[in-house]
Amino acid sequence: MDGLKDNIMETRQGNLQIPPVQTPGAGATEVENLAEVKLAQEKMAGDNLAACTARARGGNIIFFDGVCGLCDHFVQLVLDHDKTGKFLFCPLQSDFAKQKLAAHGIKSSELGSVVLILDCGEPAEAAYTKSEAAIRILGALDKSTPLVLLKYSLVLPAFLRDFVYDLVASNRYKLFGRLETCRIPLPEERQRFLDL
Repeated sequence: MDGLKDNIMETRQGNLQIPPVQTPGAGATEVENLAEVKLAQEKMAGDNLAACTARARGGNIIFFDGVCGLCDHFVQLVLDHDKTGKFLFCPLQSDFAKQKLAAHGIKSSELGSVVLILDCGEPAEAAYTKSEAAIRILGALDKSTPLVLLKYSLVLPAFLRDFVYDLVASNRYKLFGRLETCRIPLPEERQRFLDL
């Protein structure tokens, strides 16, 4: 307290001298500081991955391209027509997506597809990509949308469905653009997004 009084007195006299502030880790080298930051980031990423894994268990997860305009519209469509909350969502760019897709032999870096994982973390877990994923998702939406009728297109050969899917997917950025940001989920929707 006396030091504070001395500083106040010096201020009145116009001779204020501010003592140097000690920062945490003062004296540590820049490399040590970077190592500490990296360890903290890895711990946060590990905690986030564990939380995503726990929240996803038993759920039906839609993995989508987080920067694709078409994918954003698709997610909004599902949110609007999945009032019972059958699906959870996770961007393909997340660590959880990379881990989960790798377990199914799917490389997210090469993926121009929406991916559907049913019964996540359960023995019956199954993964679907491309047209089969999209059609299964649309077919499970509320009956109030005519899009549920697309589930009958599963009778078409996969090579034909995937040809159309790949054509749209390979041009999705040209047709629908890339997003810097997506619509912020409403509070009741936010709980359906993993890795937010």
